[in-house]
Amino acid sequence: MALLAKYGYECSTHNGAKTLFSKHFILSGEISDRYCKTFSQMFTMRQFGDYDDFFAIDVEKIEDYFREVELLIAENKEKILT
Repeated sequence: MALLAKYGYECSTHNGAKTLFSKHFILSGEISDRYCKTFSQMFTMRQFGDYDDFFAIDVEKIEDYFREVELLIAENKEKILT
């Protein structure tokens, strides 16, 4: 959300943030498209975790995402701070 706000993009939902982030940063090439699949999968898991009554996920599956998410966060942070 901080990256969206820096560039004046406003949204009122998580889905709106996902759409704006994809459109203005991933599809435009500002953020590497290597993160598109990871970002989408993490968003889906967040939705299930928040809204499904009985959502469970293996720790091993989540651990697979850590490195990609750390890299995505670093790339976002660089854009926010510059």
